[in-house]
Amino acid sequence: MTGPFLGKGRPGASTRLFLLPHAGGSAAVFRDWLDAGAGLEVRAVRYPGRAERLADPPPESVQELADDVAVAITSLPRLPYVLLGHSMGALVAFETARALVRRGHPGPESLVVAGCAAPRSPRPPFPDHLPDDDLVSLLRKEGADVRALADPEMRELVLPAVRADLAATARYRMAPGPPLDCPITVLSGVDDRGLDPARLRDWRAHTTARCDLRQLAGGHHFLHEHRDALLGELRPRPTTPV
Repeated sequence: MTGPFLGKGRPGASTRLFLLPHAGGSAAVFRDWLDAGAGLEVRAVRYPGRAERLADPPPESVQELADDVAVAITSLPRLPYVLLGHSMGALVAFETARALVRRGHPGPESLVVAGCAAPRSPRPPFPDHLPDDDLVSLLRKEGADVRALADPEMRELVLPAVRADLAATARYRMAPGPPLDCPITVLSGVDDRGLDPARLRDWRAHTTARCDLRQLAGGHHFLHEHRDALLGELRPRPTTPV
């Protein structure tokens, strides 16, 4: 049986990092993040409806997907953790944190959201019957690598999950609830023209702790260009004996 994560336990790790992909993405996009070095155990989330979980129906809502992730997280031995989500994955990470806290589990040490407007921001509609070619063009415009989608068989495998994710994101409406109490780091690409800076600043309303906003070089898919630097920041610092 395929597990819900790509990645495995790291003996001696003091922090676990969960990576949540963008709409239509699979855990494999974070394969190069798994070997993060001492102290940090990395798990990339496998969403249902694609890749190793192709037989599982894709979720109809961001909250449903977050519930799936929350259950998977609680199946692991307890360890302080960080959630990092990109684009749709940022909303899933946020709702996962809320779901875990709501059920009495420890919240994350921090939440890192990349390339995503704050939860209460209006979401653009997604046309239900958008032709495949137009959908691929939309993905290309956002900076996704769509070369594999020239293959009709690959389109048949990949595009249903993309459609389901984009539709779920368009339907997303945040339910009322208290803010998180962990720090939030909001990352965006300097060249990501689809994000309103005011909508990024609105993340501040969703935590009682610190909320930092940072712009990094790149477009919507900037995250992977900064892998080493981000992992370096997230890796636990060794403690110095007094």
